[in-house]
Amino acid sequence: MPESSILTKAMALMDLVTEAETPLNLAEITYTCGWPRSSVHRLLVLLRDADVLSCDPEWQTYDPGSRLMRWEVRTQTRHHIARIAAPHMKTLCRATKLRVALSVLDARSVLFIHTEEVGLPFRLADRTSEARRLCRQSARGIPPDLRHRRARSG
Repeated sequence: MPESSILTKAMALMDLVTEAETPLNLAEITYTCGWPRSSVHRLLVLLRDADVLSCDPEWQTYDPGSRLMRWEVRTQTRHHIARIAAPHMKTLCRATKLRVALSVLDARSVLFIHTEEVGLPFRLADRTSEARRLCRQSARGIPPDLRHRRARSG
């Protein structure tokens, strides 16, 4: 693949962002790549629009995006992470009588890798006030000894 192709450059940017210990801004990425700022910016916008990168609007820094996280989850699932976690999740689910989820938290979403269900109905809230009310209702269903343990450890 030619060194100047857009795909090669996009992959180089992805390598740079994913290998960085902290989120990088445009100046840091441009300096490291040694490419014109306008080219780097154009590629970052394309990758951000494709959800392969995410951009923190306040700090103007770039991190792996939700699409990349989904790819990672699918890859990890194929590599047995769900199978390794499943027996432990089942034990925890039986012990707590609560739903247990193995998931990845992205800045904008939660990606579920695997869940163990207890057979209880549930619903999702679409407003903050509704979510708070549901959390209070859910907390009532947690056995008191687990509620106190959670409060002390958190």
